[in-house]
Amino acid sequence: MRKTKALSEFKELSKSDKYIIREYADYDHVNYGHDRFINIDNKIFSMNEINETTKGFYIWLSTYKQVDRRGTKIIIPRLTINWMIKEIGITTNSSYAVRTFTKMLSNLSSIGLIDIDVDLKHLEKNQTFTVILKNARAKYKYFTQIYIGNIDMIIDNKNGFEAFKYCFSYAAIRSFITEKKEDTKVITLAGKLIQERMHLSKASYYRRLDWLKDHHIIAMFMVQMLNEYGNRKILISDIRDMQNLIITINDWKSKKIISSVIR
Repeated sequence: MRKTKALSEFKELSKSDKYIIREYADYDHVNYGHDRFINIDNKIFSMNEINETTKGFYIWLSTYKQVDRRGTKIIIPRLTINWMIKEIGITTNSSYAVRTFTKMLSNLSSIGLIDIDVDLKHLEKNQTFTVILKNARAKYKYFTQIYIGNIDMIIDNKNGFEAFKYCFSYAAIRSFITEKKEDTKVITLAGKLIQERMHLSKASYYRRLDWLKDHHIIAMFMVQMLNEYGNRKILISDIRDMQNLIITINDWKSKKIISSVIR
């Protein structure tokens, strides 16, 4: 259990604020999953050669078995297409799934992100192969920290190739969170920037956010701003940093930046 402050200790929060927060989650009892993480090179967000499903697939592969810990590679042995199909809950139309997985592996290989030890043109569904994620453990200048437990939660709760899209969306959100100790780990910037990184319409963007919030991957609250425009703002954090999010809301109320939590 993480050391947390009780909601009663946040003096600036109203009863209504606390009710909304508590209704979402008793944040000191959230199932965080394990705390292992991997770093993803931020270049993946600007790679136009691959779509969001393939990017999410790569992120998922990065969280799999991390062999060769001392080097810069991640080696994933004994994979089969059939195993991957079962992992994402596909039970029908497996020929389409085989083609899709094969195409994604081919695309990742062609842009130099992975090496694979079989000829993909003749890959059988139950054939064992090894994937090497090249430079996956290198020290990137700009990187995003991805919690493996949250990727597991997405895969466990979202079936089909859609799961990889949500893995990518989670990574896109995480890419706006810095890991420096002096920062709050709370996203306060305009949502349009995150939406553009996800390459989604406004409606799809909010559906993704709501799903990630409902499944306790992220924490998210809408607040009423105290400015001449009277606008509302969405504040986001990783579910692990929900207390930081509440501290930010409490501080903003103290400084008269916001008036209340809306939802």
